[in-house]
Amino acid sequence: MWNRSATESVDGSRSAAPITFSETDFQQVDAHAAHTPFEVTYNIASLSDYLTSPFTSDSHKLRAIYFWVTHNISYDVQLHQSGVYGGQSAGSALRDRRAVCAGYADLFTDLARKAGLDVRTVYGGARGGPTRPGDTFFEPSSHAWNVVRIRSQYLFVDSTWGAGHISGPTFTWQFEPHWFLVRPKHMIYSHFPMSPQDQYLSPPLDEQHFLDVPHVKPRAVDDHHVLDCVG
Repeated sequence: MWNRSATESVDGSRSAAPITFSETDFQQVDAHAAHTPFEVTYNIASLSDYLTSPFTSDSHKLRAIYFWVTHNISYDVQLHQSGVYGGQSAGSALRDRRAVCAGYADLFTDLARKAGLDVRTVYGGARGGPTRPGDTFFEPSSHAWNVVRIRSQYLFVDSTWGAGHISGPTFTWQFEPHWFLVRPKHMIYSHFPMSPQDQYLSPPLDEQHFLDVPHVKPRAVDDHHVLDCVG
């Protein structure tokens, strides 16, 4: 069992008592994020502090952010279908509780950076449905996700794909943990950054080689899961 008690910081914001446990165990991290008080979710600083302050491990802090974003930001199907993505930002995603991929990624970036974590947004294209070598239905600037640095290792996070899926005009919540801390050699099967250095592979793949390899998904991720967008 573990105990979490909310405390007041000197500026009046709520934080939680430190928690210690195995770095590979995210059950308690998820429980902490799931019980985030609504009053701390109005701005990025207070939300980031609440989500990350109990933890010492970067992976735990990142997981708390990932869990909260994927459970509280819905995919903006109407905006996606309109094709007009102006005004997408971390602030608008937090205010409206909905976003397309750039809003998800930028909110994740801003929450993480407030906690002193090394995170940034990556732009590029992604494919998620069944594909075969040589398939070309791919938009090279249709998606956004995150790269994080943990102890000199670069890993990827896709909060958009982790939140759920769309069917027609409807977004359905479906948490997918598989898009959290994905290794570069696995991410390249589905995500192709606009900048080759953002693959964190040596040598990087060119677009034709990316299209020539079959799409491989993390285990248990369904075909209907994929969301892409531009923000």
